[in-house]
Amino acid sequence: GKKATTVTVDADLPYSGDAPAYAKSKEKVEGKAHMELWPSILEKAYAAWKGSYDEIGHGGNSGAVMTAITGQRSRSQSTSGAGDADPLWTKMKEATEKKKPMTAGSGDKDDEKYKDPKAGVYGWHAYTVLGVEEKKQGDKSERFVQMRNPWGIRRRGSDASAVGDTENRAEFTLTWAEFRRLYDNVAING
Repeated sequence: GKKATTVTVDADLPYSGDAPAYAKSKEKVEGKAHMELWPSILEKAYAAWKGSYDEIGHGGNSGAVMTAITGQRSRSQSTSGAGDADPLWTKMKEATEKKKPMTAGSGDKDDEKYKDPKAGVYGWHAYTVLGVEEKKQGDKSERFVQMRNPWGIRRRGSDASAVGDTENRAEFTLTWAEFRRLYDNVAING
């Protein structure tokens, strides 16, 4: 069964310049820069539970982290499948409707597809999946996946307009085909 673990931490955080060194949130709220500290505090508690920042700072499994934080099981699935008939789309659509947390992991950072600035995606990195949607245009429909880089940026040097964005920002949208090409797996929590 599930076992809750209580971890107590203080608000003293390691800093790099004027921001927390690790997890951080620099978002604009009503046009003003706004920093949420809860991601940094939650990360500090997770690091304390696992032993240190060094213990959690070398990659891992985002599904396992979501399970540890929420207490709900995460299920991972490969993005390779049967194209538009892929059952992964159905699972992601249901998760979007039920507001379940989702992440997607990109592949080997040395793969050529991650060196293409138009892709705007880092290899060997976990992204938040904000949701999926299907847009109908006449008798055709196209599937899209809304993504967010938890680092708060698109890949530096990416041509954001090449993938439908007007700014170099953390949130972006990919077609279903591009999503499946750039990401190896999806983890759905709950």
